[in-house]
Amino acid sequence: MDFGETVTVSKILTQNGVCYLLIYWLVNSFDIYLKARGNFWRGKFCADRLKNFSKNLQLKEDVYYARVKQCLTEQRADYRYEFKNGFFYWKKKLDFSIIIEGFLPLDLEEKTTCSETNLIEVLLKINKSLKDKVTTLNSKLKVIKLDYLEHLADTEEFINLKEKMENYVCQKFLNLIYLKKSKINMLEPDTPSEGTGESVVSNQENLTEVN
Repeated sequence: MDFGETVTVSKILTQNGVCYLLIYWLVNSFDIYLKARGNFWRGKFCADRLKNFSKNLQLKEDVYYARVKQCLTEQRADYRYEFKNGFFYWKKKLDFSIIIEGFLPLDLEEKTTCSETNLIEVLLKINKSLKDKVTTLNSKLKVIKLDYLEHLADTEEFINLKEKMENYVCQKFLNLIYLKKSKINMLEPDTPSEGTGESVVSNQENLTEVN
């Protein structure tokens, strides 16, 4: 898991306006910073809270955790987000009802400047992580392109060779047919000529005169 997956920054719209969430994702918990109306709030979603909420929703802990991460890393249309009285809620919208899937208390941070600096540092690290990903993907893309061109050339060469072999085999087959036909013509007996027929008729006439 890279830095961009362990730390996320998201913009969430609540009933009181826009909130910015900075979340450090751990194995079965997460630390959260929330910025709203110029203030920073901090909280922790611990393993016990994960266990209780997943049990109430009758979900496995890993399934519930994945759902929480999905709805807090970006604004989701099927969720309602609320921040009031020091509590942050995420609620699942259904057809005729709303289910509270999770909430946690947040404490107001006194050192706002420090929190803003941390947020900027995190954003810079995320930006660097994304740039590194782009560089890596571009390198892989170049390798894939070279492999593609190489395989394309091999394929074209194979197709040309295949066509030549097919033409060669076809020509050999035709030559064999012509050879067989010539041999058959040579073995066939000759048919009687017209001169032989006249000789037979003449002999028959002579026999008639003698009688």
